[in-house]
Amino acid sequence: MASKVVRGASAVTAQALTFSRVAGFAQPALVNGDAGLVTRSQGTAGSRHGLTIAHGKIVEINILADPARLSQLDVAVLSD
Repeated sequence: MASKVVRGASAVTAQALTFSRVAGFAQPALVNGDAGLVTRSQGTAGSRHGLTIAHGKIVEINILADPARLSQLDVAVLSD
């Protein structure tokens, strides 16, 4: 999957919804020590979403779905 930059609340929301439809499961996680999400589809890793938060709002979302790069991340899934 090629990298791309998406800007603007509406465009980012539409892109995030695309990923949410594909993922069968999403769970809060720490991705390289920062807030994020882990998605899974049919039991396998789907993507990692790193979130940048400023002043209580999400200001950036980095979505990584490349299996080779996913294996290089430090991910800690958060439990209830």
